Amino acid sequence: MNAQSGETFLDQLHEHCMGKTGVYRSDQGVTTYRFLSSGSHDKHIIVYLHAEESPARLTVRCRESEVNRWRNHPSIQVPDEEIHLGDWKWIDVFLNQVISLNDVTHLVDMACEICFDQLSEHDKGFLAIIDRPMSMGEAIAEFTRLNALQHRAVEIEALTRSSLMLRTSPCSEDDVAVGQTKIGGLPDLPKDVNYPIFGDKPLVFLAQINLSEIPSSICPAALPNAGMLYFFSFHGYVGEDFWSDEEEETPGFSKVIYYTGAQDTLSRASARDARKMCKAACVEFILMPSLPRSSRWTRDPHVAKLNWTDEEYERLDQLYLDFHWIAFQVIDSPSHKLLGYADAIQNAVTTSETQLLCQIDSDYRNFDTDMMWGDGGTIYFVVPNDDLERLDFSRITAHLQSG
Repeated sequence: MNAQSGETFLDQLHEHCMGKTGVYRSDQGVTTYRFLSSGSHDKHIIVYLHAEESPARLTVRCRESEVNRWRNHPSIQVPDEEIHLGDWKWIDVFLNQVISLNDVTHLVDMACEICFDQLSEHDKGFLAIIDRPMSMGEAIAEFTRLNALQHRAVEIEALTRSSLMLRTSPCSEDDVAVGQTKIGGLPDLPKDVNYPIFGDKPLVFLAQINLSEIPSSICPAALPNAGMLYFFSFHGYVGEDFWSDEEEETPGFSKVIYYTGAQDTLSRASARDARKMCKAACVEFILMPSLPRSSRWTRDPHVAKLNWTDEEYERLDQLYLDFHWIAFQVIDSPSHKLLGYADAIQNAVTTSETQLLCQIDSDYRNFDTDMMWGDGGTIYFVVPNDDLERLDFSRITAHLQSG
């Protein structure tokens, strides 16, 4: 079969690559096909696709035993320099009118085998698990076994909390009704509430949650079934302004407003009130189990009090990473959420006296809101345990962590 020009050939190549167990496509910069894993390792990359070139070009792994077979092919370029990568090397395959789809898929299959052989036993087990349909609870149980924590299964089940993921989808500000849940855009504030400021700057509006929109079947008991929650923070100016750790803890640096009045008293703020705006995104609520971080630096206080061994803590953190990947595929959206555990990046977010109320993630996946907090960071709103029970958000604090 001769190679075809245009999208048809690339579509067939894409279908072939995605037919492999555990393979996914990433389009950040150069398109890559790689094995899904709970880490981000170059060794998981199978193929680089330079689709913007003419002709399109694949950079693919090739076994040393097959290099000479392809060296004189008019569509294949084998680097002259000797790069010692074990028993394989990268070669370039130009998707022109000469090379056949069968030859290209043969090379992709070989690259897949080379890449799979390099994976750790954990990652091979990870791929075997995600290839099977299962519930989120079953996934946690499978990852518990994969990470040799069966003897801690009861404690892990007790640690697991429910969270409400906020799946975003693109929309215009005009498409969102006044009082509707959204992330980004302009807030719909009660007429007697001024746009919050800190110093001489308006806070950055991050989200408004209409609690009555949460289906009763998934609404956590900690949240009322009516009212509006608004989230603002000076952290939204990251990269544009500077502040001290002391200022971050100052009242007013971040703000949560809880409003229980009538919806018809709400009106959309003016763009003049907001010095910085993010694009508006519509929100869908999805109930999702939440697991705590437990590495040395990110260890949640609920995990720390268990007095496990350091090795068990590290295996639990790997379980968190495994499950987070599964959840990420289901949500297909940044990790915005209400309640549950914070997806800590640098260090523990909460204490034994506080809990996560909301986290707003960077939008480096779908760009629905264009939110970017430092180097792909997250803003976490934390509330004292007793205050949440009273629905008192006057002592809210927000923290920013980025990688």
